[in-house]
Amino acid sequence: MRRLHLALLGPFRARLGDGTALHVRRRKARALLAYLAIRAGEPQPREALIALLWPEVDPAEARHSLRQTLTVLRRDLAPLRWPASLLAGEALALPAALVRADVADLDRRAASADARDLERVAATYRGEFLEGLVAGEEPFDAWIAGERERLRATAVRALDALLAIHLNGGAAGPAAGVAMRLLALDPLREDVHRLLMRLHAREGRRAAALRQYRACAGALRRDLDVAPEDATLELYREIRARGLSRDGLDGDPARRHTLAADGAVMRSDFPEAAACLERALAAIGEPRGRRELERAVDVRLGFERALVPLGESDRLDAHLDAAEAGARALGDRRRLGWIVAQRMSRDFLEGHPRAAVEAGGRALEIAAAVGDAELALAVRHRLAQAHYWAGDFPHGVRLAEELAAERRGELSLAASVQGVLPAVHCRAYLALCLTALGDFGRGRAVALEGVSLAERSAHDWSLAFARSSLGVCDLQRGSPREACDSFAIARELQCPGGSAPRFVLPGASIGSAYAYVGRREEGLRLVEAAARAAAPRGLGPSRQMGLASLARWRLREGRLAEARAHAEEALRLARARGQRAGEAWTLHTLAMILGRAESVHATRRRRAAAVCLDALARAQALGMRPLAAQCQATLGDLWERSGDLDRARGARAAASALRRELLLAGAAAEPPPRADASGSLAARSALLKARRLRGRA
Repeated sequence: MRRLHLALLGPFRARLGDGTALHVRRRKARALLAYLAIRAGEPQPREALIALLWPEVDPAEARHSLRQTLTVLRRDLAPLRWPASLLAGEALALPAALVRADVADLDRRAASADARDLERVAATYRGEFLEGLVAGEEPFDAWIAGERERLRATAVRALDALLAIHLNGGAAGPAAGVAMRLLALDPLREDVHRLLMRLHAREGRRAAALRQYRACAGALRRDLDVAPEDATLELYREIRARGLSRDGLDGDPARRHTLAADGAVMRSDFPEAAACLERALAAIGEPRGRRELERAVDVRLGFERALVPLGESDRLDAHLDAAEAGARALGDRRRLGWIVAQRMSRDFLEGHPRAAVEAGGRALEIAAAVGDAELALAVRHRLAQAHYWAGDFPHGVRLAEELAAERRGELSLAASVQGVLPAVHCRAYLALCLTALGDFGRGRAVALEGVSLAERSAHDWSLAFARSSLGVCDLQRGSPREACDSFAIARELQCPGGSAPRFVLPGASIGSAYAYVGRREEGLRLVEAAARAAAPRGLGPSRQMGLASLARWRLREGRLAEARAHAEEALRLARARGQRAGEAWTLHTLAMILGRAESVHATRRRRAAAVCLDALARAQALGMRPLAAQCQATLGDLWERSGDLDRARGARAAASALRRELLLAGAAAEPPPRADASGSLAARSALLKARRLRGRA
């Protein structure tokens, strides 16, 4: 038996090992062969193949069509000398040892850090998956579309890695070639356009650099109806006026490491990005003049994009301290404004949203004084984030709505907020604010917009950020199974193939969702890890959220003493840090704990009711209708057990009215823990999508 070689990237081609072409005549035969080859060694039931390729056909006719297609396919593959039994039976499979597909080769080499393997990926990706093949059946065409997206993202990731290798080695020519391949796959990568402009200019090709700018501007105008970023326009003006010095990349190791850090951020490899920036600082050394000091400050300002996704607030703070000393020595107010803006990120990581809001006010004053519109825009993004964590949801909605309108489809990482695409960042916080207010339908729609934009960008961290935000929205509206689907994708992007985490995710929310659907042991491990954190790490005040969530789960287990201790510590943290929403939510948790036991003394029930009334007042003041409904329901239970039936009926009526409003907005009641759903269709679907997205890792 001979081995079949399939080229599925670009137009379909089949051949023998010696290069002899095999002609597969029918369109659906090619589709069937490609599908079985991608899953070589995995038996595919005939019914599944019929549903994929003949979904709308009568079952008997569909089985006949499959038999005919197999007959034609066996005839076309006759030169392989395979036994007739190979494509027979109720489950069809191709032996992995007899099939070699370029897709498998690309996937294997793309995971390598070796330049030769990455070069091979670039050569293997001849075009999109099964280019020109349309089966005309929605399930199969949807599968092709998903594979095309995954494989394109895999090729982009490999080219980004190869570009970083060439830049680190000072190989300007090969770097330019890879950059052009990247732009062929994604012509909207403005950062790559700028890199090519610099490379052309430093090699003396001024006209080529200016043409590259025009290509960039044309692509952005045609596809997004936006102008190039200020950084691109400034570079264009500099090249047009003077050109760039012919120092190349070889003579500027600090610049080389900074560009490599940019590439690592594009790949969501934040540990590597931080390491590259450290090497850039080492290359600059002790600044001896104004220019070197400016460069050192700018490199330190680049750490925010690398360290916020890692949750490393102490390390970020140290770089900002050094940057501030340098900016003050320079007397540079604009750079000082950026330092204040980045301290907002430090405050956010450490769970101090009110401090971030105050810093934002100072940064906006500096931005206005120095006329830096980009600084003002960056501050407003961080303010929307800070208002969410502080519980000022209406203000957060207003800011995030304005930013979403201004940022529209901005998919350039050059203007990223904490390493996240700006258009994704503002939509995530708009969705979270709307969800906290009980506007579930609109909140979920905005979160899905963010997911769609992140998927377009093929940037892992932005997609994981968007998926995590959607998961939190689904969890808060009472849909933990849907939340788990999004969290599964985010976690697969975080640790592709079981590798070390490349960024942090909201462990308390993910753990709670898992515990709700029956994955209790795994979920509670994540919640406990968030509660144990010595310093806040992740997307917001993780320790406070972890403690409050853990208190609720200990309450469900009947471990009331532990539950109360966790709730009181969470309440202390929320009050100390100005986390008003966290305070309200934790007060309600504490009220449930205090009133839990049937035999509880009347005095304790009265205290539980007083705590719950406090939680209700805070929830109402913040506009948190979902929490207000929960508080009213808890008050109804407490007052009924105290014998105050009139107040109990009033509280329950109020809770019912609020819940009706929320149901109209797409909500459901807070879910109880359920049986294991790890084998559910939704969970399997989410994991499948996550694995398809691993090509973006």
